[in-house]
Amino acid sequence: MDQTVGTASVPEQLMENSPSSLMPPTSTGIQRLAVVVHNNTSRQVNALEVAATGRSGEGTLHASGATDDVAPAIVPPGGRSLGYIFFSDPPAEGLEWTFSVNPGASFGGGFETNLTVTEVNTSGESIVGSVVNDSGGSVRFARVVYVCFGATGQPTTANSVFTSPIDLTSGQPASFSDEHRTACETYLAASAGRRG
Repeated sequence: MDQTVGTASVPEQLMENSPSSLMPPTSTGIQRLAVVVHNNTSRQVNALEVAATGRSGEGTLHASGATDDVAPAIVPPGGRSLGYIFFSDPPAEGLEWTFSVNPGASFGGGFETNLTVTEVNTSGESIVGSVVNDSGGSVRFARVVYVCFGATGQPTTANSVFTSPIDLTSGQPASFSDEHRTACETYLAASAGRRG
């Protein structure tokens, strides 16, 4: 079952390594690259780490980065996980991106579990919602990863935020909120945490 929820379908440019998936820099100069990982294997994968390299048309390496903050943490066959790679120095425009995905490589390894996002709404410049810990055990450091898209399907922002409360007992609901400050016409969101 795909545990990524939202109002957006996955834009093709995220699957084609297009430079258009690079989002505008934040006010602090951080720039993010949205990633969506499809599990097209016949097995469940977990603890994904996604790495990206950006090269110019001449093949010169200009940027590299990785993230292990993707959700859901456990991805069934045919499912998808989403996240972002951030750069403290904004990469040059027009780079060609190459991605590699390493299952089982993220911090937390097999200790991560999925939570269910039960509601997501946009309100002004904020995205708000709720999750429930239906993992069957307690969870620490519960978080939501989301990607916002503009009217043309272009990613506009991506972030991960901790839920409130951050540590959850079995069956406990939690809420989340974050200011996206950019267009969020449609969105995708997923949640994960560490078994506690």
